[in-house]
Amino acid sequence: LSLVGDQRWIVQEMIVSRVRDGRTFDVQIHTHKDGRGKWALVRSYVGLSEAGKLAPHSSHGGFQGDLGKVLANLGDDSVALAARIKRLGLQVSETLDAQYDGSLDELGIGILIDPQHRPWIAGVTSRPASHFHEYDRARPRVGYALHLARRFGSEAHQNTSRFARS
Repeated sequence: LSLVGDQRWIVQEMIVSRVRDGRTFDVQIHTHKDGRGKWALVRSYVGLSEAGKLAPHSSHGGFQGDLGKVLANLGDDSVALAARIKRLGLQVSETLDAQYDGSLDELGIGILIDPQHRPWIAGVTSRPASHFHEYDRARPRVGYALHLARRFGSEAHQNTSRFARS
């Protein structure tokens, strides 16, 4: 391809997650560090498309659904698949955080499910949208802020005091 040039590219296979009636969906896992500085699941849900549309996002006519209920539509292994997806979200959070020296605090992981019910990571964002679950998001966020205050509070206080005296 002339558009690609001599740069290296990674191209992902197109994966379309579909429920039995043909609508598309994606899974969203939101994680945040908690009051102990450990990754915790904030929310897991499914974006489900409107019939006849490809994009499963609410801004395109889709809606958010319960992860367990939508996966149950796929077959008998839905409970195990939901648990596997949630574990994957936490593992992705831990792995990426380690790559960034522990500086991440919140992630949104987009996951697609192929016809063989295998999860694929579609994308990760450091500031996931949370219009529908601000309360769920606030609890670990406040806990993590308190964790940071306990961990770095005396050091921050000493630095602030030093500047206040100048």
